[in-house]
Amino acid sequence: MWQPKQWKKAARHTLKANYGRIVAVCVLVGILVGGLSLSPVHSGPAPGQDGQAQAGYAAGKSNMQILEEFLENTSAGQALQRAQASPDGGRGVLSKLVNNITASGSFLFGALNAVNQMAFQGRFGAGIVIAFGALLTFCWWVFVGGVLPVGERRFFLESRAYRGTRFHRVFLPYRVHCTRHTAFVMLVRDAKLCLWALTVVGLPVKLYSYLMVPYILAENPSTPCREAFRLSSSMMKGYKWRCFLLDLSFLGWYLLNILTLGALDVLFTSPYRKAVYAEAYMALRQEAKRRQAPGAQWMCDTALEAAPCQGEYPAEQYLLPEAEGRRWLKVDYHCRYSLQTLILLFFTFSFIGWVWEVSLHLFGSGVFVNRGVLHGPWLPIYGTGGVLLLVLLKKVRDNPLATFLLGMVVCGVVEYSTAWYLETFKHTKWWDYTGYFLNLHGRICAEGLLVFGLGGCMFIYVLGPLLNNLYAKVPARVKNRLCAVLLALAVASTCFAVWTSADTHEAPALSSAPASGALAFAYTVQGPDGQLRNARESVAFGDDGLAESSTLSIQAESDEAAEALLSEAKEQFGSSWSGGSVEGGNAVFTVDMRAERIDRKTYEALIMANTADARLLALGEEA
Repeated sequence: MWQPKQWKKAARHTLKANYGRIVAVCVLVGILVGGLSLSPVHSGPAPGQDGQAQAGYAAGKSNMQILEEFLENTSAGQALQRAQASPDGGRGVLSKLVNNITASGSFLFGALNAVNQMAFQGRFGAGIVIAFGALLTFCWWVFVGGVLPVGERRFFLESRAYRGTRFHRVFLPYRVHCTRHTAFVMLVRDAKLCLWALTVVGLPVKLYSYLMVPYILAENPSTPCREAFRLSSSMMKGYKWRCFLLDLSFLGWYLLNILTLGALDVLFTSPYRKAVYAEAYMALRQEAKRRQAPGAQWMCDTALEAAPCQGEYPAEQYLLPEAEGRRWLKVDYHCRYSLQTLILLFFTFSFIGWVWEVSLHLFGSGVFVNRGVLHGPWLPIYGTGGVLLLVLLKKVRDNPLATFLLGMVVCGVVEYSTAWYLETFKHTKWWDYTGYFLNLHGRICAEGLLVFGLGGCMFIYVLGPLLNNLYAKVPARVKNRLCAVLLALAVASTCFAVWTSADTHEAPALSSAPASGALAFAYTVQGPDGQLRNARESVAFGDDGLAESSTLSIQAESDEAAEALLSEAKEQFGSSWSGGSVEGGNAVFTVDMRAERIDRKTYEALIMANTADARLLALGEEA
């Protein structure tokens, strides 16, 4: 019955037949489950610190300082600091998330640090971060770290007999409504192993005694907790030492993993070992059923005993029914849109986009700013993108993945072309993604495209059909008149915006300053700590009338606060940073503006639009 050579041979055949999917499953589980581990904290004082400083967490330090010191004393935290100090550290959610994950090597740890870096910079949020992080870590550990390895073993059990095993079989415990039970049993197993670890000697024994618990749950996730442990112990009776020797037989592969910097482990060793243990479980399972071991009746999935074939596991014959998809919204996304409905949807999506942009600015800076290029509560770029998605993606609506990807492409083209037009003909930038993860000329970025892709799916599958049903109830005569009024307002708004922005002699000058001279503004800014401070900005323009540099002076409470403001500004402006200093308790810094190519009139308009209390200063006037 114990035939490790035959198991390894069968495991290699399994890998050969379904290699791509097996490696993909191992990588997925490795990222989501293995990413929970933190680098160990140094037991002694950190370099450059004395023991008192290392142990003096209670010496009047804030929670934020404690959290920062903890991160500093881990290798992950040190790598994280190096990544954040890099000039290519990046801006935006994805940049911070990618930097944190790549620096720490931990999916969840990186995500939590991203939340900390983006949302809770001040001391007031440290306690929330710590509490939220602890809760999220525990939930992730229980419901993902405990359940997903069981699904992974299920995938290997099916792959040994069915070469066409689909990727989604790794989520079987979730699909058969056994998530909580599976998580509970695995939690009990981990708790028992932790208690046995206190005995030192008992840990390796019980580690192999409970070795088959995940496989038993993989076959039948409804197996009672007590029965799973009793059955595993019965199956492993007399085979613990043999399993230990089986693990030792992979020692040569582990050494090669080190020489290949872990690449071989991902591509071969780990999938190979898991495939071998799937064969071992089936052999031990057969022996347990032969001798009618206590609890063997729970190993009742006879489909796993089939001879290897090229087909798929017969899911319809499984002892537990899989969950049926619940239809939360009764909408028909295959509906047809009339011309009048498309016009109304254009303005509706434009308004939704305007609300979205204004809300982001309102919650981010605390002030209301009309984010539209034109006058009125609407952003045509959102309406254009939404309508194009409904019209162009009709044939792929039954494929959500294709809809999502093509939605990213369509919205990316619209956003890039709009940005190019504004920069080329209007000499202005209404958004700049420079420093964001995977950006193209600062006009589009991966983060924005992902949001647009998700928003496009929302438009196609939810908002579009719902609004279409709503507008279908409006009488045709009323609908036609409403479309005419909205189009007239749009044309009037566009003409007015073009007229007011036209560079003509009849247009009144926005200030009395010369085009090649300087402009000075006074306004208030909100720092990362939420505090409002007085600021003065002086903008220098060249002979061509375009901005060359901007010097800002922000009032600070102390030199320490001024230094903090300088650090924040340097990170924000990135490569445009020209230098800064602390002068009289104020943070003073200069930004290179030549790459923006903004004229005096446009710059003044942007300042007035993006600040709540900006006023133009005369030359030599104090703020």
